[in-house]
Amino acid sequence: MDAHEQTSTESFVRRPLDHSKAAVRLVQLLPNLSPAGLIQCVLMHATVDAKYLCLSYRWGDPEPSGVILIDSKVFGVRQNLLDFLQMARANGQASIMYWIDALCIDQSNAAERAHQVAQMGDIFSQALGVYLWLGANPKLAPVLQAFYDPEAATPQQWGLIGANRKALEAYICGNEYWQRAWIIQEIFLAKIVTVWANNMPLLFEHLH
Repeated sequence: MDAHEQTSTESFVRRPLDHSKAAVRLVQLLPNLSPAGLIQCVLMHATVDAKYLCLSYRWGDPEPSGVILIDSKVFGVRQNLLDFLQMARANGQASIMYWIDALCIDQSNAAERAHQVAQMGDIFSQALGVYLWLGANPKLAPVLQAFYDPEAATPQQWGLIGANRKALEAYICGNEYWQRAWIIQEIFLAKIVTVWANNMPLLFEHLH
């Protein structure tokens, strides 16, 4: 059995970062679920000149409500991040190197948080791009499909857009994501921003 297929009940503990250089952790989402059906990731040390994508998202729930495996060990995550990881794995976005704050920073270590916050501008500006996650909304999936590919949309899907316009506007334009204080830095330092609306990738400039 592969090491990543061995589900452990042991909690994940990060190795310390080298604060003498521009060190970061990067997480890779594995394409296969664990035998128990859990999302699996591996975490590695790198520097900001590595090839990776940043995730910009809203933390949401104050406490973890889901569980994933990092390096085959259990790690609790909030629902909004779990939704992204599930979407990414299901839509061909696994095997990509990500910088995700909740996974890549030891939030219980004040010195490490300060070290990483000081590098935040470099982390986002040096990334290949930024994925902006608006959150899961399965009810709007057919509407978002038409919004994503209007030329292929059926008359029925166009009807759904009209019938769900307010809900669509609330999900995209009124999303709580836009209330985050960090979005200016995370978005405007990015080389390219891809907005993930449910499971549909939209270029940020197309939302203007």
